[in-house]
Amino acid sequence: MNKPLQVFIGSLLGDGNLFLNKGQYANYSEMHSLNQKSYLLWKMKLMSKLFNFAGSPYIFNKYDKRTKKEYPTIKINSSDSKKLKKYYKIFYKKGRKTVPKTYLYKLNGLGLAVLYQDDGTYHYGGYTCTIYTDKFNYKENSLIKKFLQDKYRIKCVICYRKYGYYLFLKREETNKFLKVIKKYIHPSIRYKLGHLYEPNNPKIINSLDLISKYKKKYYLKNKKRILNYQKQYRIKNGKRKNN
Repeated sequence: MNKPLQVFIGSLLGDGNLFLNKGQYANYSEMHSLNQKSYLLWKMKLMSKLFNFAGSPYIFNKYDKRTKKEYPTIKINSSDSKKLKKYYKIFYKKGRKTVPKTYLYKLNGLGLAVLYQDDGTYHYGGYTCTIYTDKFNYKENSLIKKFLQDKYRIKCVICYRKYGYYLFLKREETNKFLKVIKKYIHPSIRYKLGHLYEPNNPKIINSLDLISKYKKKYYLKNKKRILNYQKQYRIKNGKRKNN
């Protein structure tokens, strides 16, 4: 796949969506925080080589039910297109977005980078990352997991929270994953590169400091219980060795 198509497919697996209009056409839509304006416009410029966009990006305040607050948001919409209807039929089943194996396995580092920039988070305190694939079911998450293992030898764990499934990469796997996508990350999203991006070092140091303070506070609060547990563990482990 060429560069615009990689960005488009990566976006469809991420924050991009297709909608059917009057049965004959489909249109593409995507929105992000206004803080990610330059990233979204970069994607729009590349995808415009595949299909046309309808006018200028739309900026508005979006209400978030979870936080009960409004946030500045930017949205792009394409014109109606028969070409996009073809992709709608491939990526959507009964109105729900899915993961077509054929297109998933065509993703290279760029397409994977787009998916991560859309739905990924780096955890500064643990040198780990998460990809929030909660729009997909367990079977589809298993397919993405297998793809990462097959093509890049990257292992991940499928986890669940109340909003749906997500993929968690441990420290070593995160390092391998970020190295695959590093050169494709948009300048405004480099903060998601974690330890591979030097300006993030103060954030990492601060996160490690907070974790250390939390562990110390937890230990002091639960010292008696922890020491008792350690004592019982040593007694139990000693009995096993003697046997």
